[in-house]
Amino acid sequence: MSAPCSGGDREVSTNSHEPSTLTRVITSSPWGAGEALAYAHAGGPRPYDEIGSRFRSAAPQTGAVPLRTITDLRRERDIRTRGRLPARLQGLLDHADRLAHRPIDLPTVSGRMGWEVRGEVIHLTVHPDGQPPQVWSFPLTAPPTLLRDQAEDDDVPAGANQTHRIELAGVRWLPLPTLAATGRMLRMQDWRDQLVSDVHPGRLYLFVSHRWLTPDEPDPDGTQACVLAWHLLSAVCEAVRVAHLRGLRRPRRRSTILGLPIGMAGTELAEAVVVNVLRPLLDDDALAVLYTEVSALDALTADRGLAAALADPGLSRLREIVAASQLLRAVLDRIMLWYDYACLPQRPHADAQEVREVEQGLRELRAYQLIGRTVVMLDDVDAHLASAWCTLEALVADAHHTSLHLLPGGPVSADAAEESDRFLREALADRPHLVWRALLDTEVFGLQDRVACMARLGLVATRPGDLPLVYQHLLALGAPQGVHVDDAEVVTGVLPLPVAGADVFVPVDTARPVRPTPPGGAGLDLTAALHLTGGPGPDPAHRASWQRWDVGAHAVIVAACEAEAVLVADWVRTHPAELATALGGPVGSLSWLASDIAPVGHLPSGALRTAVVEADRWVLLTSTARLRHCAATAAVVTAVTTAGLPLLHVAIDRRGDNITELPPGDPADRRVRRVPADRLRHADIAGGVFRAGLIPLAYAVVGGDR
Repeated sequence: MSAPCSGGDREVSTNSHEPSTLTRVITSSPWGAGEALAYAHAGGPRPYDEIGSRFRSAAPQTGAVPLRTITDLRRERDIRTRGRLPARLQGLLDHADRLAHRPIDLPTVSGRMGWEVRGEVIHLTVHPDGQPPQVWSFPLTAPPTLLRDQAEDDDVPAGANQTHRIELAGVRWLPLPTLAATGRMLRMQDWRDQLVSDVHPGRLYLFVSHRWLTPDEPDPDGTQACVLAWHLLSAVCEAVRVAHLRGLRRPRRRSTILGLPIGMAGTELAEAVVVNVLRPLLDDDALAVLYTEVSALDALTADRGLAAALADPGLSRLREIVAASQLLRAVLDRIMLWYDYACLPQRPHADAQEVREVEQGLRELRAYQLIGRTVVMLDDVDAHLASAWCTLEALVADAHHTSLHLLPGGPVSADAAEESDRFLREALADRPHLVWRALLDTEVFGLQDRVACMARLGLVATRPGDLPLVYQHLLALGAPQGVHVDDAEVVTGVLPLPVAGADVFVPVDTARPVRPTPPGGAGLDLTAALHLTGGPGPDPAHRASWQRWDVGAHAVIVAACEAEAVLVADWVRTHPAELATALGGPVGSLSWLASDIAPVGHLPSGALRTAVVEADRWVLLTSTARLRHCAATAAVVTAVTTAGLPLLHVAIDRRGDNITELPPGDPADRRVRRVPADRLRHADIAGGVFRAGLIPLAYAVVGGDR
């Protein structure tokens, strides 16, 4: 990475792809990220979480939701722990919030409204015109009419097994009643004949992600088995209550304003039981009978069954409950578990066939996980995040939008369980981005071997020999699908400024266009560009953030990091015929921008500069999410369309129907300034700028203040 520049403007001669006259160049900015990046990466290779934490601490300003690393989260957790109130006092405060007087409905007022959700209560703050603000609180189960009227049906998606025939050779599932009858997890070989292989509709399949507590046995005292069984029983009881009170066939409702379920709704796991098991199995009469039976278990399941599990080693009490209800047993019969120790042959292996079964099972791990939903048994959150297998399983769920259901993996207090739950979810929000950049450093730039990559991610395995296989699974995931948008993103690369007539069009506002994006038309599959295969990296000649090789359209790549931009640029340079056919003409030049929330990896450019581009046709290559949410993407779209130039968008995260022509802009759009080329100032800022600095930088480029 280039060191940050200091000092004022300097005279430079431009290259053949920019204006041919000498140009004043902006080389520093109060929004520059160079110093923060230099501090973060100083001292040689560090753990990626440490680099991210150092970067955040050195940034002069951060946005509302900056990068969250495990290092930062541990520090915040320690602060919360030191300032935590005694459990009984905190409990009283929680009850005070829940037991406060509730209005029947919102009054009719005019003005602005904001909201905050704390626990199961939503607090609406109304700002009536010319009056002090008013706070109105409602439970999410009984929201005001305003939220109910703007809600929509939003059931948990049914499992793929409900609509598709699924056949996976070698997979075995553990029926929940079998676990209850045995009272603990056995080696797969010890109950092979009680496991099931077929995948049928009307069942709920759960992939159990857990940490092995010893090298040879994951659950030596049976605690995980007891907690898992009681938690699932509690989820079934909750599902029965929700289905009975809401209506078996009536879907869950979600507020379009809050983005949260409202009205009668259960946890995600309970709702999955409703959709995948109760509806296919029961009618209203049978549900009413089962509701009466599970109501007697309210005291045992109030805390998700944790206390009952710890008081029931061997699950004898749970077996009595199941035996007393034929209907409850019928529901539990349809819940299938995949738990590695119980469903894959364990050492010592009897023969070579068992070894092959294990190898096949580990290769197919993602497929098993995606059949159903993922349940995470969380005993020690720090150890869980250090586990290579647990991290992989969490990232698979994230990549495929599969819900993670968290439950305690051992005897912990309710406060500790809630803290661990929050810590893991916050850590997983940005974990995919850090892992992806570590893989890019390894596979694209060759800066480290795979062993060093896993070490810098802080990932270990109970059996170190598993690490190469975990690495291969991580490679297969490809780039994270989601984007993290914040003012703390670092923007580097080249900001292309289109020319129309005698003017250069400079975007001075990064607000996203309000017009809808047209549906996709033709297709051009670039998804392979962001999949790492473990083979040779891209041609080093294709790394530059500005390239010209022929006459044709100008391609603009907007990526999540510089390495992603390099991968897409390499694909563009090596697939000219496919591009020309799909786009109706050749691409002759490209530039790329990276808007990086986690600048912890290698930066081959490490600077942001502007360049004037003369091209009659433009192509934007970026993900669907970036087109909708990314400020750098919005700046490019606004400038090009306002200049009256045709702009095609190619969604690089979709395989087909992913080429659209974006609507022309308004020539009078005030988000763009027209500047004669000879009055334009150019930017060349080492380290790039924070996203929040794009607008001030644009005004500096046009020669004025915002």
